[in-house]
Amino acid sequence: MDAEFLAFAEQWRMPFAVSCLGPNGRMLAYPTFEECVRCNDMVLDLMAKRPGLAYGFCYVSQAHEHKAVEEIRRCVRDGGMRGIKLWVAVKCDDERTFPIAEEAISLGVPILQHSYLRVEEVLPEESKPEHIVSLARRYPEMKMIMAHMALRWREGIDAVADCPNVSVDTSGCDPELGSVEYAVERLGVERVLFGSDAPGRDVLCQIGRIMAADISETDRAKILCGNAEKLLGLDGGAA
Repeated sequence: MDAEFLAFAEQWRMPFAVSCLGPNGRMLAYPTFEECVRCNDMVLDLMAKRPGLAYGFCYVSQAHEHKAVEEIRRCVRDGGMRGIKLWVAVKCDDERTFPIAEEAISLGVPILQHSYLRVEEVLPEESKPEHIVSLARRYPEMKMIMAHMALRWREGIDAVADCPNVSVDTSGCDPELGSVEYAVERLGVERVLFGSDAPGRDVLCQIGRIMAADISETDRAKILCGNAEKLLGLDGGAA
């Protein structure tokens, strides 16, 4: 965990969701099962040290099939994590994702799915919005978060607009004016979540995107914290 971000969160008592994609800043796009376990152990340790501040998402790869489901149960059901993180090892509409989706439904937690629309196809198994839509429609009762608004935010938002079980987060792309307003207009404010993508992105810059948006203060508060609290069951209701 980036020390600067952690100090910021502690100073402002800002709860945050966290997943570990690799040790020492080295992200593991195609991890072994043992590497996933080590990453998740780091998050469980942080949760124990920062109760009420850090809420973990369990990082798994669909390539590990039944072992991934077992790891989700260890981390979410038994360890108190609040979600599941899928990255780029396998496209999310691959049939190997289906048992993970079903476990997410059973546990009542969301799946946070990385999605980037790139100029070049540099990661062959990277999920695009179309893959997220395919999975979301197969499991309409499952809650998903499309990370980064798919980078090309207008295309990403439009793609998931008709999937009410898919939210977006604002992390991981340049903080262009108009992006937050467009997400609120197309999806409704309840489906828009603040994301920092720390330590890869500057936290204040990402918060600035929300603070500069031409939206009501009520909507701003929902995006910054209220929607995430509800989705993760931190508002006193069911997750």
